[in-house]
Amino acid sequence: MIEIAKVDSSFVQSAGSCVLASYAIANNCLASVAIEEAFQDYCRNFKIAFRDWKEAEAKYAVHFDSEWKRRKCKGYEVILCLHSGSEEKSFRIGRGVFDAIFYPDTVLKRDELENSVRSKRALLNVTYKVGPTCYHSVTVFCDGVQGLVVRNTMPGQVKLKQIPNLTSLGELQDSVLYVVK
Repeated sequence: MIEIAKVDSSFVQSAGSCVLASYAIANNCLASVAIEEAFQDYCRNFKIAFRDWKEAEAKYAVHFDSEWKRRKCKGYEVILCLHSGSEEKSFRIGRGVFDAIFYPDTVLKRDELENSVRSKRALLNVTYKVGPTCYHSVTVFCDGVQGLVVRNTMPGQVKLKQIPNLTSLGELQDSVLYVVK
């Protein structure tokens, strides 16, 4: 379980950056790495110039969209490559503190994933459909009091919201479970 106070509730994404923002929420909670560092380290890893973390977030969003398409993979798989192999500091710190397990089909493993976030020090990044061709990534955790809680970084959304189960998010896609070692 995760203390709700340990989950950042102030960060709001300003670009199409929900996939890395979700990773950054987990990395911040579990490894105390500033959320902004993930965007800067993504750009450093791919040799993308930036002036500050806001520009890094914007440049990440553009690059990331073309990167997962170029690789013909899921967006989370790009992030997992960084988590497991990047030499940039935020990713090195993260992989030293927690493991990342990819689930290509969340629906098939829903019970297992819900049980994991309820019984372990773990957070789940999950993608769900928000339109005909539009998807969004959020972080789900269990605080032991409210049960399952979703952390949404999208502007205008409730940042922390209790949910009864993962399927209440909508049409679930892939996910990544982050578990403290």
